[in-house]
Amino acid sequence: MAITEDDEKWFSLLSREKFLRDQISKEYYWKNEVKKGEKRGISIGKKEGKIETAKNMLNLGIDINIISQSTNLTKEEILTLKSE
Repeated sequence: MAITEDDEKWFSLLSREKFLRDQISKEYYWKNEVKKGEKRGISIGKKEGKIETAKNMLNLGIDINIISQSTNLTKEEILTLKSE
């Protein structure tokens, strides 16, 4: 069975459609991954900020209970910072 010009056009069209669908999938995937990465980075940054604040409060001699309430860090986390 010979491939006709119409068959070639049909295969070309299907190939183009697959390519476009793949591109859309890649864009969707990367947008979601970037959003996840941004959220994770923000979360890490917030935690680091709380740790830095707790260290500063420890250096000022502020009570661990007050630091814990102010930063939402556990007392154990603050005691670890104190021993560093």
